[in-house]
Amino acid sequence: MGFHNHETIGRWFSLLHSGLVCHILASIVRWKCVACGRSFRHLPGICCRYKRYLPHNILKMLSRYLEDDSCSYRRAARHSGMPVPHAGKVATADSSEAQKQSESSQYFRHTTPYRWLAFFAGLEKLFSKLRERTLRLVDLLDFNSLGVAPHKYRGDARKAILVRCRRLIRCLNVLKNYSPDFATPGTPP
Repeated sequence: MGFHNHETIGRWFSLLHSGLVCHILASIVRWKCVACGRSFRHLPGICCRYKRYLPHNILKMLSRYLEDDSCSYRRAARHSGMPVPHAGKVATADSSEAQKQSESSQYFRHTTPYRWLAFFAGLEKLFSKLRERTLRLVDLLDFNSLGVAPHKYRGDARKAILVRCRRLIRCLNVLKNYSPDFATPGTPP
């Protein structure tokens, strides 16, 4: 019984770095079980399932939004107060006018953190695993004080998502400081 390399594909990931959205190509390997014929993909450790952006970028932005009561989605999606552009070709001084006019700048959208919150709040398995690992660190986790500013939600469902995500981020921050070998968020426990 064993596995063999069924397929290797390239997948683009986005990285927020120094105020730019940079794109990197990673190889994703699909393995096939010789015995049962099922296949599965193995993501590199820095990646998060179903997400194009890397987990440390996602968590940094969500932490900024959740921990600062005055922060909006638009402010969370900015770098030093400026919109975050996608890195790409830029027309040079010797480019034609047509090339300069056709160049369009894409920016990191402020609605992206909104979608990330729902995704991370839905990681119930991960949260229960984190809770088990942090039982010894309970003194550092004051979950009762993890409220959310009332202007950040309109209904109880969104409030619950924000609170769950804030708890998850608090657990991850504690574990990052005390257990550096912890797995990447979004990977199966």
